[in-house]
Amino acid sequence: MTVVEFVMRKLCSGIEEFEATPKERLDINLENLESKLKNVGVQEITRLGCFLLVLFEDTGTVCHIYPNGKILIKANMKDDAEKVCKLIYELVDGQPRSLSNTSSD
Repeated sequence: MTVVEFVMRKLCSGIEEFEATPKERLDINLENLESKLKNVGVQEITRLGCFLLVLFEDTGTVCHIYPNGKILIKANMKDDAEKVCKLIYELVDGQPRSLSNTSSD
């Protein structure tokens, strides 16, 4: 099982905004990722030029996913943000991954 290590930091103290950045280079094919997200039941996906805007309805989490692996996340709770990151990184190459992260609040 591959481990994707990333740094997650809170962007604003008033609202739950986070940024996840892989510690090592991670190239994401946005077209392939969009297709994989649809296959796992994500309905709200919009391609906006250089990133995907994704709404995970079950948690109300909104993500901006960039081809370099950076993910900007608006979530109700940090756990929701981490859950979304894990799913996205699993879908990038189609393999389940264990989640390893370093948080910076």
